[in-house]
Amino acid sequence: MTKKLAIIFLIQLLVFSAILYFLIPTRVKVEVTHDVLIVSVTNDRTLLPPKNGEWVSTDYVAERLLEQFPEIGDRVYFKDSRYLLVPIDEVDKLLNWDATDEFVYVEEQYDCDNYGLRLWGQINSLPEWAGLSLGIIWFSDPTHALNVFVDVDGNVWLIEPQSDGIFEKPSDWQAYLIMM
Repeated sequence: MTKKLAIIFLIQLLVFSAILYFLIPTRVKVEVTHDVLIVSVTNDRTLLPPKNGEWVSTDYVAERLLEQFPEIGDRVYFKDSRYLLVPIDEVDKLLNWDATDEFVYVEEQYDCDNYGLRLWGQINSLPEWAGLSLGIIWFSDPTHALNVFVDVDGNVWLIEPQSDGIFEKPSDWQAYLIMM
């Protein structure tokens, strides 16, 4: 009886594995641990923890952001009391790992704010990266949302999460809100 149950279980497992193999895209990782199925939509590249980081107070990050975006006033919201500053090449490494830019743009459904929120959420879901001084920023002119971060040298950068482009704030852009 035990052998029959073991064989039935093995056959069910093989059938289930075959179904997963044909139905789930190759970018999805499937791992079975302790009878729990974990599915992760990212990619197959390994992401190491950040190097050469420096922890700073929220006040320091606020000063850097307000210097760059004085029009924000008091519309900067922080979730933590300290943030990790890393070199720009570490953020580039993170963007190369992340798959946010591979999603399909859908006007008014999955557009700039969704890309920015997804990237911000992805980073905050990784314990080694969760303290990164990266947030989401909304602009009123032009009307757009993307990500913002402060690097280890105190420079403020914008990230276009739809393309992984990193650039400085254009002089004619007016920010409205930042959430870190």
